[in-house]
Amino acid sequence: MPGGLPGISMDMCNANDQGTVTASTRGTAVTGGNGSYGSYAQLVASTPYDTCAVLVSLQSNAGVNTAVQNSVRLAIGGSGSEQVLIPDLIIPSLWAAYDVANYFFPIQISAGTRLSAAGYCSGATDTVYANVTLFDGSFTNAEGCAGVDSIGWASGQGTAVTTGAANTKGSYAQLTASSTKDYKGFVLRVDNQNSTASYTGIDSLLFDIAIGGAGSEQVILPNYPIGRPKLSTNGAAASITGSPSAHFPIQIPAGTRIAARAQSILASQIMGVTLYGVY
Repeated sequence: MPGGLPGISMDMCNANDQGTVTASTRGTAVTGGNGSYGSYAQLVASTPYDTCAVLVSLQSNAGVNTAVQNSVRLAIGGSGSEQVLIPDLIIPSLWAAYDVANYFFPIQISAGTRLSAAGYCSGATDTVYANVTLFDGSFTNAEGCAGVDSIGWASGQGTAVTTGAANTKGSYAQLTASSTKDYKGFVLRVDNQNSTASYTGIDSLLFDIAIGGAGSEQVILPNYPIGRPKLSTNGAAASITGSPSAHFPIQIPAGTRIAARAQSILASQIMGVTLYGVY
């Protein structure tokens, strides 16, 4: 067993929901900008408890951005002086359905904090929906972390990772040459690179996350499985791939090169990868 301090664990309590609109069975409406982040929408004016972890829940209803993905950032601070706490959370927008993405981060937020969200749209301006569940902790609970970095995200999508021949890993794609902070863990998100491909079949993929120099990568998360449905009978575009992963408490030191590779049952598939590093 690993060593460590006794009695320090994840022991959460006092879950409270903020930003949900029960009258419409979704979160607070957030109007995204077209190729940029739009204005912030307030989720809560003052958090009721100290928070040691947050579940960010996002919804999209495929308004005008069919077959692309949008992104949402969570911020703290007063109106006009928001500071980004969790950036660039990807939410898909499919052909005619509500899509949901749930991201869990062990982040610390003080009681009395204003929380708000802003949206980024890869296509035309659209609306996404956001709410948060905030968790306090018991006396023995470990303290939450300070914030999150998005690693590999740019312009609404993750870094392109190309699979090899069928059932064969492709080359590594670099997410960052040098991590900017010491990360306590990370969440993995795979996206479809705003693909509008439409064909029959079911795609199964495996992803490796690795650290180290080019040619000497060491895998820290092996063969993470993702499934992607391919919709063709109604002419719809391919779905975004999978859901956000759980939070993996795998530490990555500052200054580390991070890369990803993947394989598929189909040859030469291109997917996007974003890591959300918790610090």
